[in-house]
Amino acid sequence: MAIDELDRAIVELSARINAATYELLVLIRQFDERAGWLKWGLTNCVDWLHWRCDLSLSAAREKVRVAHALKTLPAISTAFANGALSYSKVRALPRVVGSDNEEDLLTFARKTTAARVEERCRELRCGTDASVDEANRAHAGRSLTLRRDPQRGTMIITVELPIETGELIDKALDRARDASSSPEFAEESWAARQADALVTMARAYLNGQREASAGTSENYQVTVHVARSALIESRGRSGLPIESVKRLACDGDTVVIVEDEDGETSLENLMLLCSHHHRLVHEGGFRIDKDYRDRWVFKRPDGIAVPSCGYRPEDTHDDDVDTISTLINNPSAEGLLTTVKNSQPERLPATLADRSPAQI
Repeated sequence: MAIDELDRAIVELSARINAATYELLVLIRQFDERAGWLKWGLTNCVDWLHWRCDLSLSAAREKVRVAHALKTLPAISTAFANGALSYSKVRALPRVVGSDNEEDLLTFARKTTAARVEERCRELRCGTDASVDEANRAHAGRSLTLRRDPQRGTMIITVELPIETGELIDKALDRARDASSSPEFAEESWAARQADALVTMARAYLNGQREASAGTSENYQVTVHVARSALIESRGRSGLPIESVKRLACDGDTVVIVEDEDGETSLENLMLLCSHHHRLVHEGGFRIDKDYRDRWVFKRPDGIAVPSCGYRPEDTHDDDVDTISTLINNPSAEGLLTTVKNSQPERLPATLADRSPAQI
């Protein structure tokens, strides 16, 4: 076959595979809706697919999710059934598509690659308030591990960080690499120079140059693309979870100011927070409001205000716990009265200390 014929044959076969995959998902949805997996004594359709069709659990889980999502996406389902969309594109779309944007996303998906579709869907997810869960998962999952390999005389360092934090590491490596670059290292590989940059950063910190190694926002710049509608309405595209973008914008010495009918950012509405509490305000669910006297009030995720003096350790201890516990555990009325009178009356209910044994 000629190259053009091979090209056409592969594209046509891929379209038929797309259509067949759509048919497969429809069957999976019908099977799950009728709880067909009960016949095999299983608890869900994912486990059935994993066992019966020899799929990995993650692949089975994705197919069940997409199968049910397509039921309410007529335009995307039609394009998928016709072979115009690949499964790689279709599995990304249901996470962000709705009746108001299905046609627009379908048009975009038809003319671009699967990788760009996945990136666009990720940006749309990040542009909503729901992306705070994704940001918290990334923050909670941060880790660094060291593994020594004595046989090879090496150490393997593996680190996982949220994207915005990882970008800071990347900028720091760029600066350390540029500071130590010279013609004699021109033949070194990029990976080797990155490793040398990491060693340079460690040496600078251990040598007491902590101020330089810690850095400030004046020493680096990280660019994040975010739509104005995402910042204001939590609806639009964002390169990072929208609350993380807001936190980064607060930390930066120079931020993009979006003007509206009320003008620019008000200095009276700004507050300096440490990094820990800054994360709590954005990703942790805490809020900062003003009370009727125009004073700042911090509120927990449950809506209760934090006392202006904060929480003291002694506030969390009930002085009457031991006494009340003794009273409850003593079944005798006489013993109860004796315990009451031997305790500190000012810390007990007055009516309890004054009652007779018969009344108690």
